[in-house]
Amino acid sequence: PSNVESLISGNQWKEASRAIFLEARSADRFELSIPVGQAKAGFFDDALDTIGGMHPNMQPSALLALVADVPSIPPKLSVELVQRALDSARKMSGKSANYLKSGELAQVALFYSGNGAESDARTIFEEALRAAEKGATEEGSGGYRQISEALVRDLKNSQEWMVALVANHLQRQGRTSNSAFAYIDLAEVSARYPKSQLASELIESGISAAKAIKQESTRKYAFEKLANVALK
Repeated sequence: PSNVESLISGNQWKEASRAIFLEARSADRFELSIPVGQAKAGFFDDALDTIGGMHPNMQPSALLALVADVPSIPPKLSVELVQRALDSARKMSGKSANYLKSGELAQVALFYSGNGAESDARTIFEEALRAAEKGATEEGSGGYRQISEALVRDLKNSQEWMVALVANHLQRQGRTSNSAFAYIDLAEVSARYPKSQLASELIESGISAAKAIKQESTRKYAFEKLANVALK
């Protein structure tokens, strides 16, 4: 913006920073890193305004990113933001809504699990699985991948019971490319639990699903990932 140089010349760094973030938002109002950056810089109200201007289906992810990536947010406010993300996720609509919703709900469940609300975590995680099951045939869907990838990313809060629940649902989906990679994700998570027998079973399921992949390069990649998880 035209006034940034004058703000910097006057040592008004905070004002200059805010102006640059607002310029970034005007350039791309769907960029998820902008509200996180605004919140980290102390412009929390601006961050919420930025999220409010995004497509409704993007807002749950943006709110959850604030909670995950901005440590300065107080715990009570984090709970409020997660609840807001949950409410928004339940309202998602469109061709791939259930597939996308499943991942957002899984992240909410992981948050509750990490905060000791095990009953709420289980209820919401089962809701995520129902959404994934509905969305398995949606256009652009990756089946249960949104959930399995959320478990892989969350090193701290993913639980063995979550892995078992996803695995049970995957059995209904049959042998597909998406189910093969979901099994790989689940095996990777399960390998974190030293006494778990589930990891080996998941690798076997992944091998079975990977054999059904028609595209040679994708099939080869799946087996490479299975080998890496097996070594872990």
